[in-house]
Amino acid sequence: MDADGKIHFEWQPFGEFKIVALDAKLSDFKGIATLVDGVPMMKTPEMTVKDCRNIDGCVYYCLGRKKDSEIIPLIEMFQSELHKIHLWKPSVGIR
Repeated sequence: MDADGKIHFEWQPFGEFKIVALDAKLSDFKGIATLVDGVPMMKTPEMTVKDCRNIDGCVYYCLGRKKDSEIIPLIEMFQSELHKIHLWKPSVGIR
């Protein structure tokens, strides 16, 4: 949630499903390549992943360790907003 109390969602298609960042940006989940004792390692932020591809076609990512009771309301909110977007009439020339 940002300073205004708004929840941020970002998503993008990835093959047959969507990748969704819940209350984060997709770029927040990128790893950083580092060397640890001369061995290349990929360091990623702590995150929770919920694979719902068989339910709604999405894989959800949330920063930090989250319980289902915290993630499910965000998923429901995202799906509700996504449904509203699909009801919009597209403007000519805008994607």
